[in-house]
Amino acid sequence: MKINNFTKILILFMLQFLLISALWAIDIGASGMAWEAAYGEGQVQGLLFIREANTQYHLGLGIVYIVFFIQLLWMLNIIFKNQGGTDATLA
Repeated sequence: MKINNFTKILILFMLQFLLISALWAIDIGASGMAWEAAYGEGQVQGLLFIREANTQYHLGLGIVYIVFFIQLLWMLNIIFKNQGGTDATLA
């Protein structure tokens, strides 16, 4: 299946959005853990969730790992596709 360049760029933007969101989740989780360490108890709360700070931190960390490996596989695909000496494109 051939994917056009617009779709590839859209996928890259969505992956970057997921990465920024995951880093934000890690920040919220770390802040919640610092609060729990200082005051003994607490939870992080969003618009649709209430969870433990440790869970929030590890969810963000897991999403970062997933996005990292998706981007790594994509870049390796681009590198190995272009071994013939053609210009590097979005694959």
